[in-house]
Amino acid sequence: MNMTIVTSVYDSPCFLKEWIDSVRRQGFRNILVGVDGEECDIEAIKKSCQGVAKILVSKKHVGIPTMFNSLFSIVDDEYVYKLDCDDV
Repeated sequence: MNMTIVTSVYDSPCFLKEWIDSVRRQGFRNILVGVDGEECDIEAIKKSCQGVAKILVSKKHVGIPTMFNSLFSIVDDEYVYKLDCDDV
């Protein structure tokens, strides 16, 4: 089954590394992280995602629904699962 797991980050990515590790432990490899605005700590997000997750960065804060719609629009897999990044 082809599935992409998506999440959106705004402000602080405090649980992102743990979230990615949890998703990978469950066997998922297609991970997409949306960064909702450039005021986020993009370097910390890149470090957390390094080599294991793709990143989509929005230039300005657009809100959760718009960010997820943007993420959904670029997924090629048959299934997409939305998981909040603090759901570790």
